[in-house]
Amino acid sequence: MSNDSLLQSNKIGTENFIQTTTDERAHLLTNNNYSQGGASSEQLQYNATGDGLSTTETPIIHESSSLLPTSKREALGLLSISISTLGVSTGATFVKLASKIFSTSQILVARFLFQGTLSLIGCYCLGIHPLVQSKDGRKWVFIRGFVGSLSSMTLYYSLRFLPLADATVIMNTHPMFSAIFAAIMLGEPFRWFERFCTLICIIGATLVTKPTFLFAPSASPPPLELLPPTDNNSTMMILDNSDNVAIIGGYTFNPRTIGIISALLAAMTSAAAYVSVRIAGSRAHFLNHMLSLSVISILLNLLNFQGFVMPDEVYPYELLGAMAVTTFIGQCFLNRGLQLAPSGIGTLMCTNEVWLSFLFGVMVFKEYPDFLSVLGAIMIMSVSISLGYKKWNANR
Repeated sequence: MSNDSLLQSNKIGTENFIQTTTDERAHLLTNNNYSQGGASSEQLQYNATGDGLSTTETPIIHESSSLLPTSKREALGLLSISISTLGVSTGATFVKLASKIFSTSQILVARFLFQGTLSLIGCYCLGIHPLVQSKDGRKWVFIRGFVGSLSSMTLYYSLRFLPLADATVIMNTHPMFSAIFAAIMLGEPFRWFERFCTLICIIGATLVTKPTFLFAPSASPPPLELLPPTDNNSTMMILDNSDNVAIIGGYTFNPRTIGIISALLAAMTSAAAYVSVRIAGSRAHFLNHMLSLSVISILLNLLNFQGFVMPDEVYPYELLGAMAVTTFIGQCFLNRGLQLAPSGIGTLMCTNEVWLSFLFGVMVFKEYPDFLSVLGAIMIMSVSISLGYKKWNANR
């Protein structure tokens, strides 16, 4: 064989080796990203609230799931998300029923005692240290636990004072706040599309809340309004009794106002939790997030405990148990579904919470929404669907 032939053969062999090595390296990097819990911002966003309306678990893909065909894995993910929305909506219904008997703090303590116990058991079974080993990761897990606790508290207050559908719809404005906070803290783009979605979300929330400076007062549902000022210039005070009033700077707010403010604060703190989860990234397992949320929520609610009730009947305890179980199941299925479902499509499935809340509101509480509330809900759902589709289309 001539020297030219030998040189040409060596050149081809070297090129094939380089190509094979590159392909193998890309395959290994892809698998490594999955094993480290790499997830899109979409998946983390709808995992940030701790109430299914959400939790902050960082998804970790298990090897057994990756062996499934893509179509079956995605179908399983979408089914899991659908089950999670049913669990979350059912849990919110039990919360509203339990709020007629127990204080908000007692409901939250009962829920997070259950969740914290199961999280510890999960850490033990999976060999996960309850505390994040990374110092920086531990800081952000604590921040997420704190803002997530505030989100849960304010969400449960809104469920006490608002119709189930209204509270759920206002809470679902958190993608708007998430986009704003991510632009400020993470430097993500906030282009004309995001700004347009923000405007639509604000209009939808306005139709749901119906402030009296834009809408005439109606008998049902009560509008957002300020009652006449009182002589008491004390700071805000929320009473868990039949009065359910708040006094801020001498102004007395009606129960619906408390619920609307609480739902908006829940959406904002949920968005803050989402950003903190993204910063923490794969340095923390989702059980670390759930345990942090549980411990901090219990401590905050014990500091602000509003009274302990021990009914003689079994029914109230059944409500607390059903609430704890359904919300925990909803979180687990949500986390698992977002691991398997395509990015963006999982976001679209999460909007099922809205129409389920309307359904349960009518069936359980006889809460019939008016036309403006339905229109506002459709606008807010459209924003979530549009943002989810945009993300899915960008990742195709």
